[in-house]
Amino acid sequence: MPHDTGTDVAPRGTWSDEEVRAPARSGVGPLLGELGSEHTRAELARYAEEVAPHRDEVLRLHGSGDLRLYERLLRDDQVHTTFQQRRTAVIANPLRVDAGGDSPIDELAADDLREQLQALSFDRITYRMLAGLMYGYAVGECMFEPEGLHIRLANIRVRQARRFRFAINGNLIMVSPEQRTMPPNKFWVFTCGADDDDNLHGQGLGHWLYWPVWFKRNADRFWALWLEKFASPTPTARGPAGMTDSEEQKLLDLLKAVTTGGRIVIPKGVEIELLEAARQAGGDFNLFVDKMDAAIAKIVVSQTMTTDDGSSLGQAKVHLDVQRAVVRSDAELVCESFNSGPARWLTEWNWPGAKTPIVYRDSEESEDLKLRAERDSIIASWGYRPTPEYVAETYGDGFVDAAATPATTPSEPAPTPTGETA
Repeated sequence: MPHDTGTDVAPRGTWSDEEVRAPARSGVGPLLGELGSEHTRAELARYAEEVAPHRDEVLRLHGSGDLRLYERLLRDDQVHTTFQQRRTAVIANPLRVDAGGDSPIDELAADDLREQLQALSFDRITYRMLAGLMYGYAVGECMFEPEGLHIRLANIRVRQARRFRFAINGNLIMVSPEQRTMPPNKFWVFTCGADDDDNLHGQGLGHWLYWPVWFKRNADRFWALWLEKFASPTPTARGPAGMTDSEEQKLLDLLKAVTTGGRIVIPKGVEIELLEAARQAGGDFNLFVDKMDAAIAKIVVSQTMTTDDGSSLGQAKVHLDVQRAVVRSDAELVCESFNSGPARWLTEWNWPGAKTPIVYRDSEESEDLKLRAERDSIIASWGYRPTPEYVAETYGDGFVDAAATPATTPSEPAPTPTGETA
């Protein structure tokens, strides 16, 4: 049912398929249907535009511009843990939708958008869009549906970032299964990490994580070889000079028996030794891998103490403050991209003339009321008393000013009809 705006501004009428699709090609109305699926081969645009080159040298030189290079980084345990921590910290903050202005239609637009987002798994969608932090950008396809007089956001399907690129003019291009320019007002695009507007593809964390992960993987490989040599050392044999080939083969068979733990008889004049890896070498591997893990944590969450052991409570608080600043920044960036995209489109289609609602994550920390109460008690000792409005706003309802309430006294017995008290 249409919303009663209470103003002279009326929402648009019922959308027919032609009415919906025709203005979409000119960037006015919503485009229904699914375009970003790997199996979709519809006519997406009238021409294909030139794709802007990646400015990420690591991605170009070591991955030929394919984001699969950075997808493989998520197999590392430290990358997975820290990246998951950063994304979940954002969606742990409650979602809020405020009106973009003070007029009644602004409030109605905010109420409408709030109801639509509550009907979606918006935390799950946001978590997936935050994968763009690794790649530099993320793409979500908005699935719009007509509902009476309005257009409803039925779902947002987050697509694989590597299937999309940007044209030189900034338009979104799907390069799989065929290179086509995407229509406007259809895809929610989130970009991050770039230092300037010329870098259309952003700069993901993968750019900085590539080398620490590469060094760590190779150190782990050599460490595993060292452990294998230490646990199962290589046997060697020394025999007399001038041994024939058959005699050398007998010695090799003897060494195989040593390796498998069988019983052997050592011929006279033959010495058998075990080549062991130096025990003290393992500590260097351990320190190196720890150093790479620390580098990964610094890149992803900008500190180390929320993932590794710390040395003091004071340092831990500083690192926690750094993490909160990163989380607030991520939340503001992803919400800003949504506000300038799907939130603006829905407002223009459903509530013409209304200001776009503001979608954000409430990351404000709850105040320690015990400290506030101690401070208020000290101020009260100076002769000042808080106002009822301040008490209600700070501590909630349910408080009564004791000084303003008259003291109650025991009621006197009611007189009897004869004038005597009972």
